Amino acid sequence: MTAVEEKVNGLIRLYAGRDMETSFSDGVLTITLPPGINYDRRWVLWRSRVIGESLEHIPEIQEITLVETFKRRDAVE
Repeated sequence: MTAVEEKVNGLIRLYAGRDMETSFSDGVLTITLPPGINYDRRWVLWRSRVIGESLEHIPEIQEITLVETFKRRDAVE
């Protein structure tokens, strides 16, 4: 884990009270969102703060990408 990822993970834990997978490469920070995160009121309220403070206080970050993945459920047996 890079220092940038550690700082962003700290902001996520501080504001959203969650752990999320992050990766940082070539100035791009990627945050992989857990399933159902958009129903988490705390995340919805603080997402913009996490992004804003990350961009403002961590100069290595040039771009932030939020990744939300949906997978097809297996056919009902």
